[in-house]
Amino acid sequence: MRTHKAKSSGYNSADYDVMAVLAEDQAMSRKKIADLLNEWFKNEPWDKLYHIDENSIDNYLTNVTVGDRTYNVYLGGNDEMFDVNEFYQMGVTKDGEIYRFYFSTTDENGNEIPLDCIDYSKAYRVEELTRN
Repeated sequence: MRTHKAKSSGYNSADYDVMAVLAEDQAMSRKKIADLLNEWFKNEPWDKLYHIDENSIDNYLTNVTVGDRTYNVYLGGNDEMFDVNEFYQMGVTKDGEIYRFYFSTTDENGNEIPLDCIDYSKAYRVEELTRN
């Protein structure tokens, strides 16, 4: 069974980076969104193989459903994004709205799901970071 180091709740450094960019410019350009995704993927084993730019950004555009609402976001993150024991990934819309999406890491029987097998189209909770 894979265990995860618990992190304190609240904002992590990636969240602060996102908010700094957002404060600079509410309407996010494709380049800024690509830069954010590169920051979220930083230190991944494959981050040197892939560089997200304005031409490849659409590969990260996806729909994430939470309850009865669907968000169209550029989704990114890494396997260390935990808020206490809840796994999340970051999403940003074309309009610059930034969200933290929480995904289940266990199945209905309580068995752990490997992070690369999670259904990233279905989150159980969302937190908007663009509003105070």
